[in-house]
Amino acid sequence: MRSFFLLGFLIFSNFIWMKAQSRNLELIHELIDSSAVSIFNSTGKTEDPLKITFNYGENYNSLTERFIIALTSLGAKLTKSELIGKTVSYSIDEASINYSEVFKDGLFGSYKVERRANLSGSFIFTVNNKVEIAQEFSISTTDTVDYDSISELENPSLSFTRSKIPAEPLLPTLIEPAIAISSIAITIILFFTVRSK
Repeated sequence: MRSFFLLGFLIFSNFIWMKAQSRNLELIHELIDSSAVSIFNSTGKTEDPLKITFNYGENYNSLTERFIIALTSLGAKLTKSELIGKTVSYSIDEASINYSEVFKDGLFGSYKVERRANLSGSFIFTVNNKVEIAQEFSISTTDTVDYDSISELENPSLSFTRSKIPAEPLLPTLIEPAIAISSIAITIILFFTVRSK
């Protein structure tokens, strides 16, 4: 009964850990939200309607909707009208995910990797075609994820959610089986030594 309870606990813990790890797209969305807050505060939280224009390649088209949602949730009133005097031009230079070297979580723990999400770009706020604010932004966030779950965190159809996965280190891979085999050998030797006495 105890072993059944322990197995259930381990499965549940692993499920909770997987849920706690944000997908790469979610991290980029959080950075888009942060940029929207910064822009909204910089423009004086204007209650006048804003026209938004976007300047970036097709790679980042999927992020347009997220930026609009983030601004409207802050209270910005957006419009497509050409007659509006206040405009925000939003540009993304880079949205990316990068992984650092793989490391072990303890001697017999699982492999982990540090994940870094980056967003950089700029925005220009104009009033009646006069530039009021022109700023660049660079935002990043770092966390640690399970090495084995990287493929589940990436989105195959969005290149900016993928990155080169570092190779699994060779030394720990060799040491662990050696330790396990040595432990078994010592246990067997001790068992027969003690039994013969």
